[in-house]
Amino acid sequence: MSQTAHEGQSPPGARPVTQFRSLVSVADLPPPMSERLRLASAMAEVALSVQEDGLDLGERLQILADGAVDIVPGADCAAIVVPDGQQRLTARAVCGQLPPEVVRLQSDLGEGPCLTAVAQTDRVCVPDVARDPRWPRFASRAAAWGVRSMICTPLVLGTTVLGSLSLGSAAVDAFDEESASLAAIFAAHTTTALAAAEGRRQLSAAISSRDIIGQAKGILMERYNMNADAAFAVLIRTSQNANVKLHDVAVDLCESRTIATLPPHDDGA
Repeated sequence: MSQTAHEGQSPPGARPVTQFRSLVSVADLPPPMSERLRLASAMAEVALSVQEDGLDLGERLQILADGAVDIVPGADCAAIVVPDGQQRLTARAVCGQLPPEVVRLQSDLGEGPCLTAVAQTDRVCVPDVARDPRWPRFASRAAAWGVRSMICTPLVLGTTVLGSLSLGSAAVDAFDEESASLAAIFAAHTTTALAAAEGRRQLSAAISSRDIIGQAKGILMERYNMNADAAFAVLIRTSQNANVKLHDVAVDLCESRTIATLPPHDDGA
């Protein structure tokens, strides 16, 4: 493994890498068994750390970015990126000195391995950034910054790509099949964290929407002396007639206390 992987050190100027305590005693085991168990222990510690209570999504993603640099052979820096509009990326977590600039450059140019990775389900390998013809404008500038090889693993949930775990190295051809396999494991944990956060967001939005619709129904019931079913029917018809989402109709009613084009509501009143 690389020096980074063995010693858990970041490049100069980087955020301190999380140190993972060993879950298995490997001091008396001969190599390669000791190395495999040490790696398994470190990976298990990362997985447990990500699941700790009280962490927000950013903290969970940071643990994964730090862990990838600490464990994946060859990795000097890492960025967890997600799409942010057409041909643009946002870094949700970074470890190392250069990832923000590398991500920003790809958004500015509209080309690069991270952008390619979030548009497909296969990993993108760049053995020598300076000689890769796929993104010529990106390649010359990234290589000048000292990024010589990269591996970008899409974060895939079903058929949806949520983003990419992108690793960089100052060495040419730094990532082998072991690196790619370990990056895929970190990508899977990252996908799980992002998917769980999105699920919580959708649940919160659904609860909020339900509460807003309930308030709107209450306004109609009080103002027009109608029952709950009739009030909901009024909201539905208003939504359909105006071609506006039901939630938006409810928000408008709660804010303005009126519906501009209230449809007939004689049923069930």
